[in-house]
Amino acid sequence: TAVTGGIYAITVKVTDSSNPALSAAVPVSFKVGAVMVSPGQTPLAGVHGTPNEFTFNATNGNLPLSWAVTAGSVPPDLTLRTVGALSGMPTSASSASFAFTVTVTDSSASSPTSDSADYAITISEPPRPPTAPLGGLAVGLDGVLSGSPTSAGVSPSR
Repeated sequence: TAVTGGIYAITVKVTDSSNPALSAAVPVSFKVGAVMVSPGQTPLAGVHGTPNEFTFNATNGNLPLSWAVTAGSVPPDLTLRTVGALSGMPTSASSASFAFTVTVTDSSASSPTSDSADYAITISEPPRPPTAPLGGLAVGLDGVLSGSPTSAGVSPSR
């Protein structure tokens, strides 16, 4: 019985009952109590100008856990804090995804364990607000009404 979390390597040997006996040995490694990034997590797709917050989760390992981006990069203006929270407000959209690897490490004194997972986030523009034709006027993404009136009249306000 393993009493300390970690990655263990063993060799499994199997022998049959034939005469002469045939056998084979295979090296195997496995994690016991080692920290692992919880599967199936999907960070939220970002929207330009909208706050974004996502917290990664892990199982096993000795607390506290420490999180870091170990390859690639998160979108500009988003930060992964050591507690596993990815947060910030994207200040621009991007047509390409930001691919990155997140690694969690536990705080085992004798042999810390870690695990990694790959993610990607795309930052998009916010959806255009619904607007009715305003006779040459339009409401921009920043909420500013602009343009040149092409007709007189009253437009319903929302």
